[in-house]
Amino acid sequence: MQKTVDKLSVKPFGWLDRRRWAIQLLEEAIAQAREMSRAKGGRGHDKQSRLEWTKALSKLLELYAGELKDIKGELWGRNLELGSPLADNTMEFERRFQQRLLEPWTPKDLELVCEDCGVSSVYVAECSIFNGEDDEDHVLCGSCYAKRKANEPKEE
Repeated sequence: MQKTVDKLSVKPFGWLDRRRWAIQLLEEAIAQAREMSRAKGGRGHDKQSRLEWTKALSKLLELYAGELKDIKGELWGRNLELGSPLADNTMEFERRFQQRLLEPWTPKDLELVCEDCGVSSVYVAECSIFNGEDDEDHVLCGSCYAKRKANEPKEE
């Protein structure tokens, strides 16, 4: 069995990365179980313990196949048992998330539009204005904020 590279030391965040992490752990466990099931001599290597290691190897291979099947189904966007599209396609969500949110930002992405005058600028910010009972959040430029602040009722 081929050794995996770039072993992750902590449990990763993304769906595909978690599956890859599980595959890597299963590959290591399969290699160890295969070695122990073939061991001939030494302490704990009698027929009964080799049989137990062989059973463990069988279960690990089933888990490994299940992980690969889940990854394949997610990449294809289908439930492999039913042949229908997945209702919750987390892989597609991760792709969109990485394409839209993790791409480099441009200065245009940092601009907000003022609610009152419609100016689009990096100097437009979200502000809290007291309306008499509660604070309301608004996206305003500096001059519109000053106008609203002047018109805001005084707190008692």
